[in-house]
Amino acid sequence: MALRAERRSLVYAIGLSLALHAAVLALRLPVQTGGQRGAPPIVAYLAATEAPALPMASAMAKARPATRGARATPSAAPPPLPVAEPALDEATAIARYRYELIGTALRYKRYPAEAIASGWEGEVVVRITVTGGGAPEVSVKASSGQPLLDEQALTAFRAAAPLVRLPTPLRGQAFGVEVRAVYSLRD
Repeated sequence: MALRAERRSLVYAIGLSLALHAAVLALRLPVQTGGQRGAPPIVAYLAATEAPALPMASAMAKARPATRGARATPSAAPPPLPVAEPALDEATAIARYRYELIGTALRYKRYPAEAIASGWEGEVVVRITVTGGGAPEVSVKASSGQPLLDEQALTAFRAAAPLVRLPTPLRGQAFGVEVRAVYSLRD
């Protein structure tokens, strides 16, 4: 009987140890090894800004705090800083465009009631071709076998394609991507 109790406590201890290790790994706590952190560095992309037009002395004079009882004068808002887009190679830019296209199309994807009632399922492969002028053309590359599902997939991607911004490296270029629209009654 004592042997069973010892085994049970050993099993509990091992289970607790595994759960604790899994929690630590899930949190991805930085580990100190040789003076280096385990977490990846944070990378920021900065845009070049223009130097101020005012000399330093006059800028310092304008930065003085207001005297007591003086009214504050509204100043013009500073111009917005330009947003710097990270440099992407063509393959990465196409992958990003495809990913954003799928995410946007999900908002427009519908499973037609007639298809659900009839028990129709299928997978539609849709081809989106972007011409050099940026106009997307959406077509069915591989049919699901159900014209209603094919048409709904085309509708979703036709609605999404104009909303997805082309990454800078792809502007002015002709390219194409293929995406899948899966219609399953189990989902």
